[in-house]
Amino acid sequence: VPQRPVVSLHCPATALRRELEELREESRRLEEDTEREEDAVPSAAHVTQLYYKISRIDWDYEAEPAQIKG
Repeated sequence: VPQRPVVSLHCPATALRRELEELREESRRLEEDTEREEDAVPSAAHVTQLYYKISRIDWDYEAEPAQIKG
């Protein structure tokens, strides 16, 4: 049976504060990464406009909002 590391419940307050700050920093980095990913994905309107410009398709603007027809 593998031995598990012993965790002391009497950790010094400075160690707990340091761990809390590391977790906060990691959380900030994850939020920033998520924001960058969201910014990197082009919007549907942009993609549709791009297709319109390069394909010369006459779009059906009367279609339902979730549908793109040409």
